[in-house]
Amino acid sequence: SGMASIRGQNPAKTIRLAYESSPDDARRQALYAESLLRGQFSGTLATPAARAKREAEALRLLTGLETRKLLPTAHSWAALARASLLSGATTAAMKANASCEAEAVRKTVCAWALHD
Repeated sequence: SGMASIRGQNPAKTIRLAYESSPDDARRQALYAESLLRGQFSGTLATPAARAKREAEALRLLTGLETRKLLPTAHSWAALARASLLSGATTAAMKANASCEAEAVRKTVCAWALHD
């Protein structure tokens, strides 16, 4: 699908614009949240405060999707596991990672979530 090709290129700006053009779309929310966690940021966007803000926003988006049972892919579960771990919610991170592994065709999709 189109979202998969966007992830392949991984331009954070393209993902953000896609999300902003349709912020209620579950796939775009999940992809945007993942980009907040995995994107390469520099300058003022690389500060601990800016990173903490991105992590909190990613967790907010992903937990909202999880609550409504709308996490669309194994990638989304991995992102939730990562955001949960970074927030100190270890039990939630392990649960999300287990959901990722249950859904993933390749377990490598989940590997980044619980490691640096």
